[in-house]
Amino acid sequence: MFRAWAAFPRVLNGVSLQRRLQATLSHVDSGGQASMVDVSPKPSSTRTATAQAFVELSPETVELVRSAALKKGDIVSVTKIAGIMAAKRTSDVIPLCHSLALDHVDVTVDIQSGGILVECLAKTTGRTGVEMEVR
Repeated sequence: MFRAWAAFPRVLNGVSLQRRLQATLSHVDSGGQASMVDVSPKPSSTRTATAQAFVELSPETVELVRSAALKKGDIVSVTKIAGIMAAKRTSDVIPLCHSLALDHVDVTVDIQSGGILVECLAKTTGRTGVEMEVR
C-alpha cells in the first residue's frame, strides 16, 4: 500500500495532490485539515443503506455452523448481535462520522455451501446518511 501511495502523483494537470483531495474528500477543509461535515442546513429525511459480505468457509466448517456445533457456540446469533452492536457504535470507531439515532438495524445470515452470506440493513431519519453503519 505504501508503494502505491508513494507513486501517487503530487501534481497532476497542474493541480496539487492537496487540492485534488480537497475537491474529492468531504471531510477535508480548505486548508487541507480534517473537518466534520456540517449537516445542519440539510432537511431530515428517511435514509436506508444495505451492505453484504460473503465469508468463505471450508465445507467442514459450513456443516459445523449449520448444525450449531462450534465449540464457541451459535455463530449465527453471535454474528447478528455483533453486527447490530457495530452499527450502533460506528461513530466511535470511524473518525468524523456523525453519531446517528438508528431507527432499525437488521442483520441476516444465510448459510450457503461455500460459506456464509451476511447482509446488514440500517435505517434512520436524519440529516446524514447511514451507509457507514452497515459496513
